[in-house]
Amino acid sequence: DFGFRTKPIFFSFSYRIRIDEYASYNKDLFNLPIHGNMAYVGEDNPARPDLRINTNVYQEIALGMQIDINSCLYIGVRPKLLFGLANVKTRYANATLYTDPEDYTMRMNYNIDASIASVIPYSISRDADGKVNISFQPKDFLKNWQNAFKNVGAAIDLGMTYRINNMFGVAASVLDLGFIHWTSYCNQVTGSISETSTQDNDGHFVFDGVTSE
Repeated sequence: DFGFRTKPIFFSFSYRIRIDEYASYNKDLFNLPIHGNMAYVGEDNPARPDLRINTNVYQEIALGMQIDINSCLYIGVRPKLLFGLANVKTRYANATLYTDPEDYTMRMNYNIDASIASVIPYSISRDADGKVNISFQPKDFLKNWQNAFKNVGAAIDLGMTYRINNMFGVAASVLDLGFIHWTSYCNQVTGSISETSTQDNDGHFVFDGVTSE
C-alpha cells in the first residue's frame, strides 16, 4: 500500500489478500474428546457436537480518502473492489453419538450441509458408504489464472474521528460493508458422513468396538 497528502485530503491505495473466518460451536465438540464417550451413556444422554463455519478468501483493492473537516473532525471513506478466491459455509455440521450402557456400542448420526465455491477447480464424489470426497486440481487453475478475478464484489469502509482535546477523542466506524458474487465452481454438499461402514435399519452408523486375540 502507499499514500500521499494534498491538503485537506490524504489518499491511500492498497492491495491485500484477506482471509475472514467465523466459527460457532457447542461445548460437546471439545467435551467429547477431553472426557470421552463414557460421559455420554444412554439414549437420553447423547453427545451432540456441532460446528458451523463461514470462511472467505479474497483479493481486496482499496482506494482510501481521509478528509480533515477542521482541526477536530476527520472523516474517512474507503471503497473497495473484491475478487473472491474461496468460500466455505456450513448451514449445519452436527453429530449425535449414542453409547449403549450395556455393551458400550457406539451409534453415530452425522449430518452436514455446506456450500463451497473456489477459483481452483475441484470435483466431489461419494463412495459406496456415502463418504464424500473432495479433490482439488490446482494445475488446472494455473492454466486459467484469469478465474482469480471472476467472483466480483464490492465493499466500503466508513469512519469518523472527533478530537475533543489533546487527551480525549471519540471515533466510530463501519468496516467491510459489502458483498461478493460467487460464480465459479459453486456446489452444495449435503448428507450423512461417517468413517465406519456398518449401518443399521434406522440409518445410523454403528461401531461395535475392536477385537483382540
